[in-house]
Amino acid sequence: MRERAAALGGSIEAGPRPDGGFRVLAALPIDVRITEDDKSRECAEDVKEEDR
Repeated sequence: MRERAAALGGSIEAGPRPDGGFRVLAALPIDVRITEDDKSRECAEDVKEEDR
C-alpha cells in the first residue's frame, strides 16, 4: 500500500491504536480541474443569485 500511495505522491500510515484495533490513514493528492462546462455552469448560477 505504501508504494502505491507514494507512486501517486501520497502516503500511508498504519499501525495499532493505543485503545485497541488498527488504524490506516491514507493521504492522496487530488487534481481538480475546472472545465469550460464548469465555468459556464458557475456563471449561470451567479446570474440566478443576482436575480433574487
